[in-house]
Amino acid sequence: MQPQPVRADQHVAGVRGQQRPLGQVRVVADHRGDPVQPGVAAPHRGGGHRLVVGVAGESSRLKGTQLLPTLFATLAPEIHFRIAGTGPLLRRLRRAVDRLDPPRRAAVVLTGRLEPKAMPAYYRGLDLLLLLSRTTAGRG
Repeated sequence: MQPQPVRADQHVAGVRGQQRPLGQVRVVADHRGDPVQPGVAAPHRGGGHRLVVGVAGESSRLKGTQLLPTLFATLAPEIHFRIAGTGPLLRRLRRAVDRLDPPRRAAVVLTGRLEPKAMPAYYRGLDLLLLLSRTTAGRG
């Protein structure tokens, strides 16, 4: 299945009734090959579960960490976030989460660094893995 470009503001409008554009995103198939439905949790989680979006990796500008506070303020608490990793922007990210109103703040979990053996369970606990990197590593 080829990823289809969609406007992120369409999803924001569907979640919060806002028309604030966030740029282009791609909706891709999940690990079972099923199309991802924005705002709907994976079927294996059962009814009533909030969509859980995760980010794993270094907290840095290169990895797009500076974009997360806008996503938290716009999409939480309807969408929950689990952020794993450390890096130069982690302290700034923690401050941004601390400034959120209580319902939004409760929807964001910053786990810090996870051991490699903990990563499979972390990924299984997500509905979507968000990759915000602006560039990819080149082969040298």
